[in-house]
Amino acid sequence: MKPRYAAILAVLAANVFLFAVLIYVFYVLRPRYYLVIVLPEKTVVQLGPFATQTSCENVRHGMPEMIMGGSLDEKERGRISKFMACVPSR
Repeated sequence: MKPRYAAILAVLAANVFLFAVLIYVFYVLRPRYYLVIVLPEKTVVQLGPFATQTSCENVRHGMPEMIMGGSLDEKERGRISKFMACVPSR
């Protein structure tokens, strides 16, 4: 094999390796967030995965109305929100 082709092949292999490492770092090692709901005398419910903690928190704030139906005042919303938490996977 000519040295020129060997150098091109080595650079191509290095680029493929770097691309695989970048995919691993950005998609596999990134933490995911799960919304865990534990109501008294009920089973544990886990929702997710969410890509960011902000998206998990947005769902957590809207969940009391989905569970109870209708509009809730702040006292009831706070009472229900005590049983929910956004938990990172790492």
